[in-house]
Amino acid sequence: MNEEQKEFNTRWVAALTSGNFPQVEGALRTSEGFCCLGVACNLVDPLGWGKGYKDEVWEALFYNWKELLSRDVPYDFIENLTGLYRWQVEELVDMNDGGIPFLTIAENIIEYMSNDFCEFCGDKIINPHIKCF
Repeated sequence: MNEEQKEFNTRWVAALTSGNFPQVEGALRTSEGFCCLGVACNLVDPLGWGKGYKDEVWEALFYNWKELLSRDVPYDFIENLTGLYRWQVEELVDMNDGGIPFLTIAENIIEYMSNDFCEFCGDKIINPHIKCF
C-alpha cells in the first residue's frame, strides 16, 4: 500500500464514519444510500453517478457509477485505489451486505492499513522473510 492509497483510505474511513452516507446492501448506490464501496466511488467522483433506474424487484432507484453497474463489485478498481488485496475487498463486501455497520467496516480498513497481511492466505505477516507458500 503506497502513501497515496493510505491517504485515500484515511479519507474513506472518515467518510464511512461521518454519518453522511446512509448504508445499503447489494448495490454501490441506491436512492436510499450507499454500500461501503459506493462511498469509495463517491469520494473519487461524486458527479460520476448516472441517472437512477428502477429495478424490477427492489423499490429503490439504483445508480451506476461511470461504467460500473450499481449491482457490480468493482474489485480491480477498489484494489488499485486502496492497495487492499482481493480477499480484503471481498471481506468488506460480505460485511456490508451482511448488515455490519460502516463503523465496523471502517475499523477493518484501519486494521488492513496498519498490518501487513499475506496476499495468499490472509494471515498477518510476522516475519517478512518467511513465506506461506
